[in-house]
Amino acid sequence: MTDPILNGSQPRNDTTRHAARTVLTDGRFPSGGHAHSAGFEAAATLGDLDHPDELDRFLDGRLATTGATDAWLVGAIAARIANDTIDWNETDTEVQARIMSPALRTVSRTLGRQWLRAGRRIWPDPLLDKVSIPNNGSPHQVAAFAAVASVAGLSPADAIAVHLHHLVSAVTTAAVRLHGLDPFTAQRHHLDALERWHHLTKVGAAAGMTPWRDLPAPSGPMTDIAAERHARMNGRLFQS
Repeated sequence: MTDPILNGSQPRNDTTRHAARTVLTDGRFPSGGHAHSAGFEAAATLGDLDHPDELDRFLDGRLATTGATDAWLVGAIAARIANDTIDWNETDTEVQARIMSPALRTVSRTLGRQWLRAGRRIWPDPLLDKVSIPNNGSPHQVAAFAAVASVAGLSPADAIAVHLHHLVSAVTTAAVRLHGLDPFTAQRHHLDALERWHHLTKVGAAAGMTPWRDLPAPSGPMTDIAAERHARMNGRLFQS
């Protein structure tokens, strides 16, 4: 079997894998995530987050829905890359089916393009050309991220951990900027959330070659409703 990460490209050792994870986790990585709040600004407009103490509740909701769904998707995509059975058109269809909001679908593809752009510059690999086939080079974020993490040498569990880190970081950063939450307190919430939901890394990594139809896809209807309202807001600070 070819290398499960690089599919025949130059193999990665533990040092380069660790370095890649560090780079991918960096908040300054040019993935475009700084312009998004992972739904926090949208939820705040509904009056659900008037107090910083409610941040944990929001994070738990996001991780229990979007976070869990993405964890299974990253694990499934990584397994199919490893087994050289990935069909990017099928993958695109499956990811699209799990995003109900048209606004969030647009955001997902915008971020997907940015992840591919960064990945191609840092880890050039033919796989990243293949993932761009669906939708005229605009794959969904989770598919593009999984591909970049794979060519960077991350294990499925590490890739999921990095993806969840970015999700939580988008929320806590938005809480600082929108509510004036103390940055040190925000980081405490960030750490606590990742610890509470650490099991998602193992659960998602175990997805393996599970048929797409059998992958759980928990969702939050209010997230979709808030996203559609947010897309029509004037004077918003974040794109989503």
